[in-house]
Amino acid sequence: AHMVRRHRGVCTDRYKLIHFYNIGEWELFDLEKDPKEMNNVADDPAYASIRAGLTTKLESLATQYQVPDDSGSVPYDPHGLIEAKTGQKGPTSPSSE
Repeated sequence: AHMVRRHRGVCTDRYKLIHFYNIGEWELFDLEKDPKEMNNVADDPAYASIRAGLTTKLESLATQYQVPDDSGSVPYDPHGLIEAKTGQKGPTSPSSE
């Protein structure tokens, strides 16, 4: 098992938007200015319209491809990161998922 949080995302030639839906985290990268994806600009007001447009696109694609809503599920959380962020305890072993 890998330890990547559950997420959905959408990309364009320039931007990548990722939503880690179980913990409510968003990442947005400007791939032209930041090709190594080191600077998350999701909360930067200068990128608000980009984020809004990509969020709409992500929702549209989820509807188009009938992606199931599993946002109520809890991902594998060996380091207690979810509990620290949300107060909800996550599973501590991959077999719990």
